[in-house]
Amino acid sequence: RPLPRVLNLFLAEVLEPRLLQQDARRLAMASQLLCDGGVEANCFLDWWRRLVDQSVENSNWARCKDVLQEAQSWVKNNAVADGTSLSQEALLSKRILHEAVMPGLLQAISDLPLQLLLDLLLALEPQSGVETQGAEPSVSAERLSDELEKRVKTSLRGDSPALPFMTAISIANGEVPQIRCKPGSRLWTTVVFSIVVRMESVKDIDFFCRCHPSEDLFEAVLEEASGEEEWRWLELQVRR
Repeated sequence: RPLPRVLNLFLAEVLEPRLLQQDARRLAMASQLLCDGGVEANCFLDWWRRLVDQSVENSNWARCKDVLQEAQSWVKNNAVADGTSLSQEALLSKRILHEAVMPGLLQAISDLPLQLLLDLLLALEPQSGVETQGAEPSVSAERLSDELEKRVKTSLRGDSPALPFMTAISIANGEVPQIRCKPGSRLWTTVVFSIVVRMESVKDIDFFCRCHPSEDLFEAVLEEASGEEEWRWLELQVRR
């Protein structure tokens, strides 16, 4: 049951000075609580923009990731079947994600960690009638794809933090279509090499196999593993 309008406005006024001290989860809860009680949508958008801007300014990437996840979760919880009218809360949650959170992170595209870039790219989805502030989604996706591919290549050259094991497997397995990693390409070869190098134990090989690698990927990893450290090749052969 929605709170009375006067109480909503009072709570919004009390929350405002404490906004940047809140974590993403508490801001999401406050937004959900107040969204049906007379508080203007622009007020919520401003709150989320300020939280993103402060997090980016302080290079608090863990908080940025939390903000993105909370906004996505709110949208997902309000998802409806095609053709069904969206509630006020559903519309607001989509606006917060696509007009406040994602544009704020896109402004820092060259500074975002690799995994956060990937999360942001995967969050770009059809807007279901909600306009996105700034660039068109297709333009944003193209920018992110180019930046992500460039960052993957620099990571594999050792010029930036290493590509996470699971991310490398996902890219080579074709689960990140925004990154063009085709069998036989230079990027494919370097990603496969990075996967094999990260196989430092039997547990790592078990994890790789549990990711259901494609036949092309498994064979490429098997071939790469046939070099100096034969134990990898033997362990993969057992699981073939």
